[in-house]
Amino acid sequence: MLNPADPNTLIQRLQSIADRLAADHPDDRRVAVEHLSEFVAAIGLDAGDQRIRAMAVELVRAIIREIEAPLRRLVAERLSQEPNIAPSIVKLLAADEIEVSWPVLAGSPVLQEGDLIEVANQATIQHRVAIAGRMDVGLALSEALVAFREKDVVGTLLANERAQISNATFGVVCELARQWPELEDPLSQRADLPATFAYEMLSWITDALHGYLYKRIAMAPDALRDIVATAADQVARDLGTKDGVVTGVLGAMLGQWGQWGEDQVGGFVRLAESGRLDLFEVALAEHLAEPLRLVRRACRTADFGDLATMCRASGMNQLNFETIVVTLARLHGNVGRPVTEALRAFDTLTLAQARGARAIVPGY
Repeated sequence: MLNPADPNTLIQRLQSIADRLAADHPDDRRVAVEHLSEFVAAIGLDAGDQRIRAMAVELVRAIIREIEAPLRRLVAERLSQEPNIAPSIVKLLAADEIEVSWPVLAGSPVLQEGDLIEVANQATIQHRVAIAGRMDVGLALSEALVAFREKDVVGTLLANERAQISNATFGVVCELARQWPELEDPLSQRADLPATFAYEMLSWITDALHGYLYKRIAMAPDALRDIVATAADQVARDLGTKDGVVTGVLGAMLGQWGQWGEDQVGGFVRLAESGRLDLFEVALAEHLAEPLRLVRRACRTADFGDLATMCRASGMNQLNFETIVVTLARLHGNVGRPVTEALRAFDTLTLAQARGARAIVPGY
């Protein structure tokens, strides 16, 4: 505790510490740092004369400014986990060069969100990286950090599972991830990534993460229904109708859409019709339990023979296969003979033959 009745003793103690900090021997300086840290902690706990307390804080700040950086770093490390340090001392250390400030920026419980935003706005990228890894990053702080659009800062923030990120900030992060593929994986791993952004990412994310993100979306069925229903509404507005009724294979498909959750193929086809062939391919690959690269190739070639074999091997029924192949043919502008041949191949193959053929396909 400080002695409010004897400020001279307080000054003498600080002078003694300052002298040892200037000593030649490293051990003396390390001991002085420990004494200074203990003194600072005592200031925070003291409930005595506030004038003496304020004087002590200013004297400590003056000493910290004068000592060399390695000693300031030791002070910062010693005080980084103390909850009762005078805020002005912690802020002084937080605004120092990064070699000094890192411990308090990364972990001091004294720094409030406003303090951290101020440092983020005024300091360097290294300071922002340290802040992004804190356990208590709130929505306003994450927004301030992402606003600088710095890859290392955003990557650290995404890797910080405790960091809170708003939908608006996720939107900026997704935009940045399109520029920097290094951010795709930590962004995909975020448990709080909104399904709408995960859906959008499927149009540009690398193949390695397609299946993972699709599963993430599938685990949030309500969000998935909202996403796909929006696409379906757009398709319904764009499709030609006769007397207000969609006809042909698409009519059957739209009828199947009412069974979402039971007939997933109808839902997948809706995605293709909405212009999201990439998402359709991911969904179909998951449904067929086939490698995405093979399904993509089978869907994008004029000959649907491989697709017929894949679908037959999965146990898919003829109506679902016809719906898929006719939809793909329309997207490719190639309705006619390829569809007829694919349907014939599907009908001719037995389940055992199809599965045997899949076992020897190159790439497995």
